[in-house]
Amino acid sequence: MPDAEAILVGVRVRPVVPREIGQDISLFFNGNILTCLDVEGKKKEFQFDVLLDARDKNDPNFGGNEKVYAGFGRRMLDHMLDGFGTCVFAYGQTGTGKSTTIVGLMSPPAEQGLLPRLLNDIFDACDKMRSEGAEVMCKLQMIELYNEQIRDLLAPAVKDKAKAPRPEIHVHPKMGVYITDMQDPVVTTSQECFDLIEYGNNMKTIAATAMNPQSSRGHTIIKFHMERKNADASCTVSDCWIVDLAGRENEKTTQVSGEQFVELSFINRSLMWLAVCIKGLSEQPKGKKKKAAEGAEGEEGGEGKKSGGGGGGMKNLAQFR
Repeated sequence: MPDAEAILVGVRVRPVVPREIGQDISLFFNGNILTCLDVEGKKKEFQFDVLLDARDKNDPNFGGNEKVYAGFGRRMLDHMLDGFGTCVFAYGQTGTGKSTTIVGLMSPPAEQGLLPRLLNDIFDACDKMRSEGAEVMCKLQMIELYNEQIRDLLAPAVKDKAKAPRPEIHVHPKMGVYITDMQDPVVTTSQECFDLIEYGNNMKTIAATAMNPQSSRGHTIIKFHMERKNADASCTVSDCWIVDLAGRENEKTTQVSGEQFVELSFINRSLMWLAVCIKGLSEQPKGKKKKAAEGAEGEEGGEGKKSGGGGGGMKNLAQFR
């Protein structure tokens, strides 16, 4: 795959919500170019690899979840099966529909997000590989980065959170970044994954803000690991990272204080360092993989390095806003 396609950026425009009614901004779509025109007539143009309009379900070109998957998910599936790492980040202001894009609804199938569609196709591929004599093992991890602390969302619930195991990030010169003291159950079906993800979602830190009644207060990272031993004894190992980022916030519009203001500060700081990681990845010359995320700090910097290419072999990094 050409280097120019290693990082893809897509945008989906969702319908207006009640708090946005009356905001005088016009949007115009022309292929992959989005033109924004404000009330003063100022025009800005942006070009993306994938541009979807999800404002009107009756529009024949409606950018539903199936088009998100067509633009990113199938590419990720192909890269995983080829033995490469792959990653998608859902990035955007709080309340813009990131979780809807990544997870969506389990039913009806048309409302499923990128993740359940990808998992269904992965296990269909696993069944096919097993029928051809391959041995396949899959594992799932789910973590939350909350105020620069790592939380294992699949860990058994404990009454005293202070006694819960604390996952730790380590950096190895050859292995890259890895986390210890994490649950990583073996999964054999997409439904097992859905059940684990539902459990993990119930363990996430959620709060209501003026911008979003169900605002995630931390970044959620799902890692899907696959090992395949083929009939000819060749082996393939690949990881898929699904990152549902907490939404960037403005203290004036979200109207938070106290603990939620501290959360806001950590969220915005970590998103800034993530931008540093991705900018480094987009600009890195060939043969310079170890410097892909140079300059990133904190726990979120370490995870950005790992999911973004610090472990090597990254074939595809997609952002969806």
